[in-house]
Amino acid sequence: MPLVVGALESLESSLASQSNFQAELGLLRAESASQLEREIRARRQVEALLAAAEEAASEEREAWRRTSASKLQSTKERLTARINYADRDNESLLRQLCQAEESIVKFQTQLSSETATADSSAQTDDTVECGNHPAVTQVEVTRLLMERNAYKERLIELQEAVKKADCMRAAARLDQMRRRAMMKMLRLRSAAGDASASGDAGNKRSLSLKVAAGFGGLWSSLTTGPAQPVLGTPVDLNRPMLLD
Repeated sequence: MPLVVGALESLESSLASQSNFQAELGLLRAESASQLEREIRARRQVEALLAAAEEAASEEREAWRRTSASKLQSTKERLTARINYADRDNESLLRQLCQAEESIVKFQTQLSSETATADSSAQTDDTVECGNHPAVTQVEVTRLLMERNAYKERLIELQEAVKKADCMRAAARLDQMRRRAMMKMLRLRSAAGDASASGDAGNKRSLSLKVAAGFGGLWSSLTTGPAQPVLGTPVDLNRPMLLD
C-alpha cells in the first residue's frame, strides 16, 4: 500500500511538472510569435525606408544630371559663339592683310613707273647731241651732271627710306596680328580647360578640333609671314655719263 501511495504521489508530481512545462512552452511560443511579428514589421519598415531613400537618390541624380547637362549646353553655346566671333575676326584680319599687301604692290608699281619715267628722261638727256646746244659750255654740262648725280643719290635715299618704312609697318602689323591671334587662342584654350574640368570630355575634343581648324592656317601664315616685295627700281650708277 505505501508503494502505491508513493507511486501516485510521484505520478501527481510528474503531471504537475509536465503541466508547468507545457505552460512555459505556451508562453515561449506566444513570445516567439510576437517577436516574429515585430521582426516582420521592422523588416517592412526598413524595406520601405530603403525604397524611399533609393527613390530620393535617383531623383537627386536625375536633377543633377539635368542641371549638369544644362550648364554644359550653355557652356558649349558660349564657346561656339566665341569661336564664331574669333573666326570672323580672323577673316577680317586676313582681309586687312590682303588689302595692305595690295596697297604695297600698287605703291611699288607706281614708284617703279615713276622711277622708269625718270630714268627714261635721263637717258633722253644723255642721247641729245651737243651740237644742238651750241650755247651750253663745259661748266654748265658739269653742273648738270652733278645735279643729276645728286638727284640719283636722293632718289636712292628715298627708295631706301620707303623700303625701311614699308618693312617697319609690315613688321608692326604682323606682330600685332600674332599677338591678337595668340591671345584669342589662349582664351579659347582656357575656356576649353574650364569645360573639361566640368566633365565634358567630348565637348573639349570637338572644341580642340575647331580651334586647330580655325587657327591652323592663320597661325602658319603669321609665323612664316608673306614674302615682302622689293620696292622701287634700282638706278644703274655705272651707266656712262655725258662729259663733253
